[in-house]
Amino acid sequence: MSIKPSKNAANAQLAASRGLSFAPSVRLVTLCKEKKAKMKTTLPCPKCSKEFTPTEILEASTLSWPELCWIYFKCPKCGKFTHIQIINGRMSTVNFLGAPGPDWEIISTIEVKHFTIRRDPGFMHAWLDGKHYEFEERK
Repeated sequence: MSIKPSKNAANAQLAASRGLSFAPSVRLVTLCKEKKAKMKTTLPCPKCSKEFTPTEILEASTLSWPELCWIYFKCPKCGKFTHIQIINGRMSTVNFLGAPGPDWEIISTIEVKHFTIRRDPGFMHAWLDGKHYEFEERK
């Protein structure tokens, strides 16, 4: 059984016979047994682990801390409050590490398409898919 040279190999031989250098193009194929990770679209409540969409989070939030880009989310399932950091295109649950002070950590983050925010004196504004949400600053 003979092996037929590939088209690239034949072209390389032809180019070499004419005194030309030829570097055949190589297509890299990566085989992966793992499925591509699905992009996360919900954030869990840190207390009860129920998952919520960005819309549900915005609708269940009341107060804000504009200087930190945080809103105060009340979980509809367990009734506990948690801080959500909102930044253009992203939402994250936040955990305090110590109080008083600025010590905190991001617990979980999701990317949110068509999501923008604006900070004003006294308010945080958020737009998701064209809908406007407004959160009064905590005083």
